[in-house]
Amino acid sequence: MRPPKHRKNTRIAETLKQAVSFLKADGIEISAKLLGRARADGLPGFRGSRVDIMKLLPALRPWLEKRAAKVTEKESLECQKLRLQIKRLMREDEIESGKLIEAAKVDEWMRETAEHIKHILRNHLRNQLPPKLEGLRASEIAAAMEPTIAAIIDAMREPPK
Repeated sequence: MRPPKHRKNTRIAETLKQAVSFLKADGIEISAKLLGRARADGLPGFRGSRVDIMKLLPALRPWLEKRAAKVTEKESLECQKLRLQIKRLMREDEIESGKLIEAAKVDEWMRETAEHIKHILRNHLRNQLPPKLEGLRASEIAAAMEPTIAAIIDAMREPPK
């Protein structure tokens, strides 16, 4: 038996038993029998006796949900447990890949951005603009406000740290 291929985001098991071990290492408890049923139902990731774990994971959860209505109570509980494990795993992968940002970091970024915008507005509206705007018409005031507006938009576009 060849050793499994370990590349970033790609894992291929040579047998169902090895696929069960890979999934178990990821925190997903599934029996070889249930994995065999998934293969028989045509889920992606199966090629001969090999199983591409990364192709299988996204399709496994919906298949388990669809199957839950058709199986015995014991298998249904197993399917429910697996769905939760897959959901947790996919969330961890999304956080790791940067697709999700922790709420605390977003909240902190929002507070910092709001404070920065308040600072820009106070500085421009209290100190810089009043002398410049005195005696100007509406179109001239709008033109004088452009740098302030641009500074605020730039602050809002800055990504969270």
